[in-house]
Amino acid sequence: MKRGRNPFANIIKRNYDTRIRLVSMRSSFLTGKAVAVSLLAGGAASFAMHRTQPGIVLIFFGAAALLSRKMALDSLRDVEFEAEGSRYAMFPDSDFELILKINNHKALPLIWLEAAFPVEEDSPVRPVNEEDIFRSDGLTRADEDLPDCPMLRIKTAFIMPYQELKIKVPMKAVRRGIFSFDMIRLYSGDGLGLAQAGMTAAAPGRSFAVFPRPADVSTELFTRNQWMSKGGSRGCTEDPTLIRGTREYQTGDQWKRINWRMTARGLPLTVNLPEMILPASSHFIVDGESFGGTEPLREEFEQMLGILSGIILRLDEMGLSCGLTLPDSLRGRGQTLDAGTDPVGLLYALAEYELKMPVYDENNEYIPSASFFDKRRLMRSISSSGAVYYFTENASAADKEIIRMAEGRIMLITSRQPSEKEIRSSGCRIVPFSAILRKK
Repeated sequence: MKRGRNPFANIIKRNYDTRIRLVSMRSSFLTGKAVAVSLLAGGAASFAMHRTQPGIVLIFFGAAALLSRKMALDSLRDVEFEAEGSRYAMFPDSDFELILKINNHKALPLIWLEAAFPVEEDSPVRPVNEEDIFRSDGLTRADEDLPDCPMLRIKTAFIMPYQELKIKVPMKAVRRGIFSFDMIRLYSGDGLGLAQAGMTAAAPGRSFAVFPRPADVSTELFTRNQWMSKGGSRGCTEDPTLIRGTREYQTGDQWKRINWRMTARGLPLTVNLPEMILPASSHFIVDGESFGGTEPLREEFEQMLGILSGIILRLDEMGLSCGLTLPDSLRGRGQTLDAGTDPVGLLYALAEYELKMPVYDENNEYIPSASFFDKRRLMRSISSSGAVYYFTENASAADKEIIRMAEGRIMLITSRQPSEKEIRSSGCRIVPFSAILRKK
């Protein structure tokens, strides 16, 4: 089977060589070991043949090449480099700082230092100053260890012996996704500009998460049966519309529980005992692959994630917990997060989720791919949820087995307006995105 291009190939973890090495693409050919030795050998031969002036010139250039080479290789020794972010989780249009810490632990100064790392055109985060990004050209692609893509290059000059320097690079979040500085290259060299050395430095141990941009949504659909619910024992809630009995009023009882009809008839004050129901929580199932294919519906897909982001945040403000189920994706296996998971964890899962690449057979024919869920884990999670909502591109793409196993508890939330046929055949209620989004 053949697959399409993987846009995350640049952040797949690899084992990079962390040794300090001369970067031939950034150094003069004179600093090559073979060239320098040849110059010294030529100078010695010239002296042996009593050609003093050529011998002096050759030995001078050979010695200068070796000295320049050694200065370049020594420049990055005992240099400690650390990179971290001022924040690691944010929404689009948020600003943060990439903090670079450089510590020169040796008695010799650093004449100059450059840090470079890849920044793809569709990267979730970018520098505020776009001029810091260098596109692929003869200078940017000046290291065989770097990928051929735009680079963010930060330069500083002259770091004193045993000096610690901190550089803050203003960054901004531009789109949903996860960004990892998988590789940061450091460069320095001699004072003559003949040789440059490079090494791979430690990148931040954490990824930067840009959450989906929250849509302006109405939560009436998700709170309609829970607006007067109150937390009870064992995580259950009480439904005021279902009364299982009454008892005499006691000091401290809430006024809304009083049976006012009986009181109006002159009977003693009594309070209603509501029926205990499932926890006031919602579980969302994301059928991401229904938006995929040879021409993925990217805009609708991102709209769905934005709607989910807005719903999760609004329900959390109201004290209602949420659960989330995602299918297998480009980044790995699917996951189910139970109701009660911190909203940040839910939003991180949405930020991380990416559609799988199209798969083709031997005849280059596209093989349709449906969302794959761990259904046993999913059913175990939604069994303790108050309501279940299945987000999909269209009702026909919904997993029929999940709908059957949920025994009528699922409501379909679709990007496309459902047809009459889909409404009749789905076996559950269907609500389009337009009914959830607030009209501007």
